[in-house]
Amino acid sequence: GKILAWSYRKAGKQKEWDEFLDTRLAAAKKADTAVAQWTLLKGHGSALRSDREDPARRAQWIAGARASAKTPTEKLFVSREALEYYYRKKRRDLGDRFLGTIESELTAEDRAQLRKEWNALWRLRPKQEVISKR
Repeated sequence: GKILAWSYRKAGKQKEWDEFLDTRLAAAKKADTAVAQWTLLKGHGSALRSDREDPARRAQWIAGARASAKTPTEKLFVSREALEYYYRKKRRDLGDRFLGTIESELTAEDRAQLRKEWNALWRLRPKQEVISKR
């Protein structure tokens, strides 16, 4: 979905993408399935309306997706998106706090996996910043 959003934007067809997402999101809400995923895609598309992606614009969409996530798979998907948001904002503290708030929403196995992924991202960050400065 993120690749499609960028493709539509680069082709100057953001409006068509937005209309497609609106239709899919409405259908998902009516069927009461996959609302979280379509909400996140809508948020990603919204964030692309400027010349560069602004992760802060996605915050409201992540919150909406989190509220609509029902299945364990959806909850895990939304949690990963939230952690990506905090990582891109360089806010490890908020990501750590978020991980503490999802205790009752995910299985112990999923929480452990998310924490492992989150810590791995931060271990890589200094290397990424050094590489990008070359």
